[in-house]
Amino acid sequence: MKFYIKKILLWLKDSEQPRELEFKPNKINVITGAPGTGKSSILAIIDYCLLGSETKIPEDIINENILWYGLDFKINGKDYFIARQGIVNEVLSSFLYFSSNGEIPDELSGNIGYTELKRIIETDFGVNQDLVIPYGGKKIKAGSKISFRYFLLFNTQSENVVDNSNTFFDFDLYDSEKYREALDRIFDLSIGALNQKNTLIKEKVQSLNKEKLSLERKQKILEKEYKLFSEKILELISKAQEYDLIEFKLFEIQEGYSRLKHLISDYKEDKISTDISLLEELYSRRRNIARTIRNIKAFDSEYTQYQKTLKFDFDSLLPIQAISESSQELIINPEVAHFIEGLESELRKIKQAISGKKSMNNNLSSKLKELNEELKDVQGKIDTMPMKSNDFKNNVSKYIFIGELKAKLAFYDKETEQSSEIENRIEEIDDELELLSQGLEQDASERRILLEMLESFIQKNIDECKSLGNYTKYKAFFDTKKKVLKLRKPDKASPINQIGSSSNHMFLHLFLFLGLHEHFINLKVPYIPSFLILDQISRPYFDMSVQTEGKETKVSEDKQKLTDALTLLNSFMDRVLQYEDAEFQIILLEHASKDYWENEKLLHYHLVEEFRFGNALIPNK
Repeated sequence: MKFYIKKILLWLKDSEQPRELEFKPNKINVITGAPGTGKSSILAIIDYCLLGSETKIPEDIINENILWYGLDFKINGKDYFIARQGIVNEVLSSFLYFSSNGEIPDELSGNIGYTELKRIIETDFGVNQDLVIPYGGKKIKAGSKISFRYFLLFNTQSENVVDNSNTFFDFDLYDSEKYREALDRIFDLSIGALNQKNTLIKEKVQSLNKEKLSLERKQKILEKEYKLFSEKILELISKAQEYDLIEFKLFEIQEGYSRLKHLISDYKEDKISTDISLLEELYSRRRNIARTIRNIKAFDSEYTQYQKTLKFDFDSLLPIQAISESSQELIINPEVAHFIEGLESELRKIKQAISGKKSMNNNLSSKLKELNEELKDVQGKIDTMPMKSNDFKNNVSKYIFIGELKAKLAFYDKETEQSSEIENRIEEIDDELELLSQGLEQDASERRILLEMLESFIQKNIDECKSLGNYTKYKAFFDTKKKVLKLRKPDKASPINQIGSSSNHMFLHLFLFLGLHEHFINLKVPYIPSFLILDQISRPYFDMSVQTEGKETKVSEDKQKLTDALTLLNSFMDRVLQYEDAEFQIILLEHASKDYWENEKLLHYHLVEEFRFGNALIPNK
């Protein structure tokens, strides 16, 4: 992917005009200077403008003096300009300005959201919705969209990693753990060993293998349950034989299971079911009759008491009858006569009540007799039921056993059906994986070829280098698992683990990243921008603690090694610019002076600025 940075712009708090650093395409653009002048911050500023979610921009001197950071760049022939507001209280700004034609305004203000700008950039990086993470990790989910920022891992070598013996990629410039996982998942895509179609195939294979693993776990659980149920089948067979429900013989598990299934389907339970229902009905009738008898007896008792009360009242009124019969012989005034008539009326009513209740007594006695006869009949029927006999108990136990047997076999049938479904699904997955693996086997073969191509590009740089000492004739060995470059003897397949000095490790970093980018250019990989930022490749050679303005103090005779490193970069530019329609830009942040490349007449170098004698990223007031 064609990409180069035209300018970095910094809007300072005490200046009306932005601070500008201008870079050229197809050049090794060098900013050289003393320590503490802001060279290394340039890498962090570029990353911040390219929507970094973390930053290494120092607060002191740099961020405290800057209102906006700007990046003017060209991507696939289009001029873009991005500006991002400065960091306040260690909070990265979401205020972004974007111009799709490279226009830089006089005054900056936010005009686009983070997500929208990211979508625009990802389109130019060739990243679309189909480009997804093939398998998940702790920080990255499987199937999530690949971010364009993951590919920036191929574009930077900060001073903390450029000569590191164990780490070759700038994970700490970003979210370290997340970007480590990302590199593992995008590397094959980046070197051309995986296209979008293959990414989807790998994602499908990952998903199928995950599903298969889950099914196999369930299958093991069902197998354990089957073993337990097999033992249970034998117990059920034995119990069925005790009840004389099936013949006495030794059954195999499957045979016994089938026999029990036949037992359930053939067993006639109507008789025992009818007996139990009849018995329950007789008990219910007995309870109802007994309740009715108790109620009638209670009523009869109350009625008898009522009759006694009436008799007492009647007896107490008998003298009134005698008085009434002798009334003509007595001299009675009208009031007394009226009172006697009233008592006579009450006496007549009591007589009627007593005479009317005699038939009720007769009815209650008749009803009680009838109910007692019915109760006796019901009890007789209950007594005739064989509820206390061993036969009846045995029938009830059989009935209960058959019910339990039905439930247990139904549960087993469900698990058997589930086990069969799992087995069928695993077979389907295996068939699908076999079809997919045919394409992946072809991909694996292509991947080996592409890795060999990558190592051949790396080897070109090794062969040109004169500063490896004893390792000059060694061959490139790229460790695909650890993503590190090692060396091996020409007659050995395995690499060596130690190569000595930090100078050798710095060269390995150059060999790898120059080889990677030549590989990307050769294959026209769409996702990788065609630039490389190198910070302090002279680290192994200069004593940072004793550097002074305009002077470099060497701790060893390593000037030639640094010259070889700079020459290697120049040779790389010679080579890659020969590719059809190729572009490439290197930004080198360095302590070494311009004399190193000028004395060697290395034509691809361009001095951007020297940060010395008061000049710095933030100029000394």
